[in-house]
Amino acid sequence: MSHRMPCVGLVLAGGAGRRLGGADKGLLSAGGETYVARLARALGYWTDELFISANRHASEYAGWADRVFADEKYRGEGPLAGLYTGLHKAASLGWHHVLVVPCDTPALSRSFFERLVGVANDHPGRVVVATLGGRVQPLHGIFPVAILSRLSEWLEKEHRDARGFVQSLHPVHVDCDDLANDFLNVNRAFDQSRMAAVLARRESLGG
Repeated sequence: MSHRMPCVGLVLAGGAGRRLGGADKGLLSAGGETYVARLARALGYWTDELFISANRHASEYAGWADRVFADEKYRGEGPLAGLYTGLHKAASLGWHHVLVVPCDTPALSRSFFERLVGVANDHPGRVVVATLGGRVQPLHGIFPVAILSRLSEWLEKEHRDARGFVQSLHPVHVDCDDLANDFLNVNRAFDQSRMAAVLARRESLGG
């Protein structure tokens, strides 16, 4: 098992859920447990504090996090706004790294976190992100708070492309091709039943 590294966990749950009729994706559930609850449990071993970026339903998210906050300076600029606020708050509390995941991928496994943290420990100070099929997964990674100024410059130019931003940082890539089900996400109504099936199968296998 990879050694832990001191870091904050950040769940990005600030989206409007437009393709799901305005649903707050982090509060969707499968097997009687919300997505955010699953992620909070999964992150528990690997992080020292848990932040949730949520522009709605803060009181409902509060039960799973040490801190819940809305986007501030760049509200409305997509997930990078949540990343910016999370990094800013982490830096103000003296943390140097933030482990980031989006709220709509609750099937992330222990193997994913072990791999990500293991690579980050080998590359201190670098951005470390997952790749799937050679494609960067920009919201699944470990970010040093030192990138804050770069992120601010990117957002000031009204750029919202998370993948473009992360690629501009020349990150270390973590190959997750064998963990494809970990990255199943929920953007449409029928994705929820598929997610429920994946989670049920994993639990039946004890994973």
